[in-house]
Amino acid sequence: MISMPDSAESQALPPGYPAYASYVDGGIGDQPNAAKVAAAFPGARHLTIALSAQHDADCLDVENGAASPSDAPGWLARQHARGIGRPVLYASVSTMAAAILPVVAPHGIIGIPARLWTAHYGAGAHVCGPHSCGELPVDADGTQWTDAYRTPSGVVDMSMLADDFFGTVPPADWVFTAVRGLTALPGHTSVLLSWSSPGQPAPGAVHHYQVTVRRDGQDVATYPRDVPKGSNPQSWQGGSLEPGTAYEALVRAVAADGGHASPWASVSFTTGHG
Repeated sequence: MISMPDSAESQALPPGYPAYASYVDGGIGDQPNAAKVAAAFPGARHLTIALSAQHDADCLDVENGAASPSDAPGWLARQHARGIGRPVLYASVSTMAAAILPVVAPHGIIGIPARLWTAHYGAGAHVCGPHSCGELPVDADGTQWTDAYRTPSGVVDMSMLADDFFGTVPPADWVFTAVRGLTALPGHTSVLLSWSSPGQPAPGAVHHYQVTVRRDGQDVATYPRDVPKGSNPQSWQGGSLEPGTAYEALVRAVAADGGHASPWASVSFTTGHG
């Protein structure tokens, strides 16, 4: 599950969370604060909220003083048309059950896939649904379970979101494709390697490359070595080799967690005789 704080007061939001919600309109605190929150937490996922159906955002706030349930169909259609694949509707769990679900078709409101974000306080951290709180006949995609979550920065709302709230959860065993265009330019006791990053999109980013040099199928002493990711094409020179000797150089891309890597790309070369 994903924990996500939100607040009309940007300074109350604590650092270190994977996701934050903020507003594109409003007049409480420092609303609209979406741009400020995105700049403060650049590495997190962000959910923008509109209080008025006249405004575009990732989410429409359906409650007293904000949008009404009747605004939902037109707003959802407009967001979908501008490229939001699964717009979000926020409402109390009672409003969601009584006023929003009745207009939700099997594949989403007016045929548009939608995420349901409920507010349900007093039942602890949970995502509303028939097998959690029982207040909603279908599983929501996220629930704001408290409006009094205390942090060193202040008091904020806190939500629990499904793992796939921001998109498909990548399989645990994904790998990068191999690096491209690996070449070797041998010297007397060294080799200059050049390659480009994997060409196919992956769930994670390349953090570094692992390079090794082998002789007769065995890693040479002091190899493998980690090489920080640079620009494409990337060049790197390794030494500690014997002159006039045949070697195989291998390179693979590695994610930050070290648990996802590409297959080895390899190239053969022979060092010079001097």
